[in-house]
Amino acid sequence: MSAVRLRGANSLVSSLFAVILIVAGVFAVRFAIGVEKQSAAMQGWTPVLAHIRAVDLERVVKKKGARFRVVARYEYEVDGQSYEGSRVSVVTSPDAAGGRNERQFYLLKSAMEQGGGFKVFVNPANPMESVLFPEVRRSDVFGPTLIGAIFVVVGVILFLVGVISFIRGKPERRLAREYPDEPWRWRADWSEGVIKAGNRTTANTLLVFSLIWCAMPAALLVVTRDRAPLGAMVMSSVFLLVGILFLVWAIRELRIAKKYGAALFHMASVPGVMGGSLAGVVSLPASVQPYESYRTELVCQRRVRRGKHTSTDTLWRATRLLDASKLPSRVDGLEVPILFAIPIGHPASGGNVSWILRVKAKQPGVDLDVHFAVPVFQTAESSESFVLDESGIQPFVRQE
Repeated sequence: MSAVRLRGANSLVSSLFAVILIVAGVFAVRFAIGVEKQSAAMQGWTPVLAHIRAVDLERVVKKKGARFRVVARYEYEVDGQSYEGSRVSVVTSPDAAGGRNERQFYLLKSAMEQGGGFKVFVNPANPMESVLFPEVRRSDVFGPTLIGAIFVVVGVILFLVGVISFIRGKPERRLAREYPDEPWRWRADWSEGVIKAGNRTTANTLLVFSLIWCAMPAALLVVTRDRAPLGAMVMSSVFLLVGILFLVWAIRELRIAKKYGAALFHMASVPGVMGGSLAGVVSLPASVQPYESYRTELVCQRRVRRGKHTSTDTLWRATRLLDASKLPSRVDGLEVPILFAIPIGHPASGGNVSWILRVKAKQPGVDLDVHFAVPVFQTAESSESFVLDESGIQPFVRQE
């Protein structure tokens, strides 16, 4: 399957996963609403006195530590008839030491030892139904509602991204069918040889990712602060801190995109050739000032999945330092010449492989750091004996 078709399939898979998230989120919200309604109804049941016959605090061992659940058996009378009940509360899930369940256990244990009665709420329509604690904590309702809402929002975002990606990929898939042996013609910007800086796309992706990342541990910290073990709280805090770092990165990229987002790479010829060269000019906006030097860099990267984690390996890199005072300037900005020899033997652009051109420079305020995804392929012009003619760029080179 070609990289283009694979991206189309990934868009559909992403949309399907998004639908699953939305359904799960709606289910969580409906569950929370149901718990709240059930609690309200139970609080309206008839209160009678019950005698606690047995009570225990069960220890439930889970990966994140021990949890505790109250189990009890009690007896009560309604209209002269005896009944036996075992439901303690509306929400029966176990919680951490010192939480609600442990407090309920000691209340029930004290009542049993003293031999006194304990108020139980009985369903007047069905006296066999009863509960000792009909109230629910705010977190029992707020938690599933918040997590469900996050799932729905994330699902909607992923669904829209998947659908938009699939629709926008139609021209690319059509071009892939028309030019199966010329993959650099599948993308309009590559085919035209005029490529926009990718900072804004990176910034938007990071922003959405960081907000989603921060929302999950933040929600868990808010919801479980009174019943989560210390280890889980620390782990959630660490995840939140990582999300904040991603958010800082996204804000940095947004600032770069706002100031330098109009940068364009005009390719001298398409594509960049392994066993040949990548050449052209990067046009920078008027906000750029000719300050000392500009570093240009061409990198071949591959995304690699190792177990549950994905990392990026650098397969090849070349850099060139240019003297800012010698660069050609225009009324609306500055031009940075690009010229790199590319050796044979590296993977071509596409799939999990990216060839990235970067231009960096110190600037007042936000430093320049723009990047472009460029097409690099092996073609009929590729030659192992290729020697780059650097006479055109040599006048602009600055010695490090």
